[in-house]
Amino acid sequence: MTKSSRTLHYCHVPKTGGTSLHSLSRRFAPLKVYGHDYDPTTIKGSTVIVIREPTDRFSSAYRYNLQENKSVYYNNLPYLNILDLLAGGVTTPNDFIECILDSSHPQHRAAQVTLRNIDRFVKEPDGTLHTEEYRHNIGGAGLKWRYEFTPQSEWFCEPTYVILFENYEEEMHELFEHMGFPPLVIPKLNTTKEDIEFSFSQDSLSWLKDVYSKDYEIYNKFKAMSLDERLHRNGRKTKDD
Repeated sequence: MTKSSRTLHYCHVPKTGGTSLHSLSRRFAPLKVYGHDYDPTTIKGSTVIVIREPTDRFSSAYRYNLQENKSVYYNNLPYLNILDLLAGGVTTPNDFIECILDSSHPQHRAAQVTLRNIDRFVKEPDGTLHTEEYRHNIGGAGLKWRYEFTPQSEWFCEPTYVILFENYEEEMHELFEHMGFPPLVIPKLNTTKEDIEFSFSQDSLSWLKDVYSKDYEIYNKFKAMSLDERLHRNGRKTKDD
């Protein structure tokens, strides 16, 4: 197969720059983009995934929720709102984790609901509330947490190429050139404002290391590799070559 006829399949991990590639794929057919809910084990051909340093990705996910004002709804009215967290002083990703860990925190319930994959509450005749369904899924399997907080490892399935988020634009252009694609402009879309200065406590870092242990393992493995290794420009054949 000649390089000009190759197709690149991109699995979109939340908070790793995928919205920009979704837009690009509408103008460039050889780039196929698969949404968060697509089962990565079913994608055939040359695949690429972007991975992000887990601590940084979690921080971006919380800021994204603040920026987009994510809510949980009850009878089509906001029941628990991200603004409840802000009103309770939960303004940074570190505050958010500490609120999750502290069951006595006044906003503990709101923090749990922000993290978890809950779309709606249903009220029973006795007045109790329960969740109606899992909204976010991969291949039809419901997730414990919202997409943006779900570990990246859930989408990681022996990709052909691996791109590091911190070098996203440069490395993606290198991959396009390697694939034989013409020069492409990647639009910058769905960016999250990174204007909150904070630091993580040891308890918060321990929680992150525990919850995202597989993500740290995957990230550190590929961070230690050169770009040539991650793009197989060292002579190794890929499945489309």
